[in-house]
Amino acid sequence: MEIIKKDGRIESFNEKKLSTSIENSARDNEIYLNKSDLNFLVGYIENMIKDLRKDNSKTSSYEIKGLVIEALIVNGFKNILDKYLGLNN
Repeated sequence: MEIIKKDGRIESFNEKKLSTSIENSARDNEIYLNKSDLNFLVGYIENMIKDLRKDNSKTSSYEIKGLVIEALIVNGFKNILDKYLGLNN
Protein backbone atom coordinates (compact mmCIF):
# COMPACT_ATOMS: atom_id res chain seq x y z
CA MET A 1 0.00 0.00 0.00
CA GLU A 2 1.32 3.45 -0.86
CA ILE A 3 0.71 6.79 0.83
CA ILE A 4 0.74 10.18 -0.89
CA LYS A 5 2.37 12.57 1.56
CA LYS A 6 1.42 16.25 1.98
CA ASP A 7 4.36 17.34 -0.15
CA GLY A 8 3.44 14.90 -2.95
CA ARG A 9 6.06 12.26 -2.19
CA ILE A 10 4.91 8.66 -2.25
CA GLU A 11 5.93 6.29 0.55
CA SER A 12 5.09 2.74 1.45
CA PHE A 13 2.65 2.35 4.33
CA ASN A 14 4.65 2.01 7.52
CA GLU A 15 2.86 0.42 10.48
CA LYS A 16 5.67 1.43 12.83
CA LYS A 17 5.34 5.14 11.97
CA LEU A 18 1.59 4.99 12.56
CA SER A 19 2.04 3.15 15.85
CA THR A 20 4.70 5.62 17.02
CA SER A 21 2.49 8.60 16.15
CA ILE A 22 -0.43 7.21 18.17
CA GLU A 23 1.83 6.18 21.05
CA ASN A 24 3.49 9.62 21.23
CA SER A 25 0.13 11.40 21.18
CA ALA A 26 -1.09 9.19 24.00
CA ARG A 27 2.07 9.70 26.04
CA ASP A 28 1.78 13.49 25.60
CA ASN A 29 -1.59 13.14 27.36
CA GLU A 30 0.03 10.97 30.05
CA ILE A 31 -1.77 7.91 28.70
CA TYR A 32 0.31 4.80 28.23
CA LEU A 33 -0.97 2.32 25.68
CA ASN A 34 0.19 -1.26 25.81
CA LYS A 35 1.43 -3.10 22.72
CA SER A 36 -1.90 -4.89 22.40
CA ASP A 37 -3.82 -1.59 22.19
CA LEU A 38 -1.35 -0.17 19.67
CA ASN A 39 -1.40 -3.30 17.53
CA PHE A 40 -5.20 -3.33 17.62
CA LEU A 41 -5.48 0.32 16.56
CA VAL A 42 -2.92 -0.02 13.77
CA GLY A 43 -4.62 -3.19 12.50
CA TYR A 44 -8.02 -1.52 12.69
CA ILE A 45 -6.79 1.47 10.69
CA GLU A 46 -5.01 -0.71 8.15
CA ASN A 47 -8.19 -2.75 7.63
CA MET A 48 -10.22 0.44 7.15
CA ILE A 49 -7.76 1.60 4.48
CA LYS A 50 -7.96 -1.75 2.71
CA ASP A 51 -11.78 -1.62 2.81
CA LEU A 52 -11.77 1.88 1.34
CA ARG A 53 -9.10 1.14 -1.26
CA LYS A 54 -10.21 -2.25 -2.52
CA ASP A 55 -8.67 -1.43 -5.88
CA ASN A 56 -5.32 -1.11 -4.09
CA SER A 57 -4.97 2.51 -5.17
CA LYS A 58 -2.88 4.97 -3.23
CA THR A 59 -4.26 6.71 -0.18
CA SER A 60 -3.23 10.05 1.29
CA SER A 61 -1.80 11.06 4.62
CA TYR A 62 -4.95 13.19 5.05
CA GLU A 63 -7.17 10.15 4.64
CA ILE A 64 -5.07 8.20 7.12
CA LYS A 65 -5.35 11.04 9.63
CA GLY A 66 -9.13 10.94 9.30
CA LEU A 67 -9.15 7.19 9.78
CA VAL A 68 -6.95 7.48 12.88
CA ILE A 69 -9.39 10.01 14.33
CA GLU A 70 -12.31 7.68 13.62
CA ALA A 71 -10.45 4.67 15.07
CA LEU A 72 -9.58 6.53 18.27
CA ILE A 73 -13.18 7.68 18.78
CA VAL A 74 -14.89 4.39 17.88
CA ASN A 75 -12.55 2.33 20.05
CA GLY A 76 -12.73 4.45 23.19
CA PHE A 77 -9.50 6.44 22.89
CA LYS A 78 -11.01 9.93 22.51
CA ASN A 79 -8.73 11.21 25.26
CA ILE A 80 -5.76 10.92 22.87
CA LEU A 81 -7.30 13.08 20.13
CA ASP A 82 -6.20 16.55 21.29
CA LYS A 83 -2.52 15.68 21.11
CA TYR A 84 -2.92 13.68 17.91
CA LEU A 85 -4.56 16.70 16.28
CA GLY A 86 -1.92 19.04 17.67
CA LEU A 87 -4.37 20.86 19.92
CA ASN A 88 -3.43 22.25 23.29
CA ASN A 89 -5.43 21.36 26.39
